[in-house]
Amino acid sequence: MSSKITLTEVEMRGYLSRSIPSLNRNKLNGLLAEVDFRHHLHSLGFGDRVSRGGWIARRVGAGEFAHQTAVFFPETIRPKAPYPPDRPFPSPDNGLHTICATFHQTGIYAYFCCATVEDGVKWKSVQLGLPTPQDYQAFPSSVGHLFTVRPRNYNYLRYKTDTSSIPSDAISEEGCVKIFL
Repeated sequence: MSSKITLTEVEMRGYLSRSIPSLNRNKLNGLLAEVDFRHHLHSLGFGDRVSRGGWIARRVGAGEFAHQTAVFFPETIRPKAPYPPDRPFPSPDNGLHTICATFHQTGIYAYFCCATVEDGVKWKSVQLGLPTPQDYQAFPSSVGHLFTVRPRNYNYLRYKTDTSSIPSDAISEEGCVKIFL
């Protein structure tokens, strides 16, 4: 029995359709400007120093602000590229290590996350910014000590947004963002 180890552009676009509440012209322009700017920086020779995006997660509630803050930088999932569970995970760029060391110095946990695709997307993370190399671990359980679990599930796949206006070359970057969340 073989398992599926890739995602297609159609699957990524479908996931975006269910996870984006709306896609007006302003939001689309912002999305495309971000992708174009990253491509422009790459053409100038700065591609290895630009993160494709990340998220800052923090605790909420009285007395919790700035406690156990974390940042996550996911690997971009490319359509039709294989992501088998037994693949060797990539080494994060030196620039990302530097940024994450700065985060670490300020008390912010920083992680690089890589996907595997086997009948769905699963993530592994490695903490960066520490003085010694760390091993990849299952995500999100590897950061479970930082955050409390929501008392109830949040249905983030409830939308039916038309994503046909998102160009094919932007789908993997934007799809990765939503699949990661």
